[in-house]
Amino acid sequence: MLCILGKQYEACKYLESVCDWSNALLMSKLSLSEDKKNETLTKYAQYLNSKKCIIQSASVYVVIGNFDKAIEVFFGSRVRHMSYLLLHFFEKSGFKSSLSDHVKLAIKLDFARFLFDNRLVRESIEFCDRLGMDGKSLKQELEILAT
Repeated sequence: MLCILGKQYEACKYLESVCDWSNALLMSKLSLSEDKKNETLTKYAQYLNSKKCIIQSASVYVVIGNFDKAIEVFFGSRVRHMSYLLLHFFEKSGFKSSLSDHVKLAIKLDFARFLFDNRLVRESIEFCDRLGMDGKSLKQELEILAT
């Protein structure tokens, strides 16, 4: 009924509110502006994240170009290797990130711990070396734990 009245945005909002995501996404893709479509996709990604569908949520964020949010979804869900791999990929690809240096370092240090936890002791220590002074204290901690 809303579509007949030319209120596609309101119809899409209604479909979102009743969690009819397939129709909401289809409607947004077919009839809404790019901004409104991305708004719907963002809400869908948030919904997926709330349902612990981490990979799907991060994928939606990548599709709409919100790379930082995709990294945050992985990092916040403790999917440490994926948060680092995405961060590394986007840094090497030249994408600008609005993540703070502190968050980037936390992701990298967490990845070093991930390597160590998966019995890649030498690799985790070498990774800390590549981080320079930022990885020095973690390197010392990992060396103590490795002995």
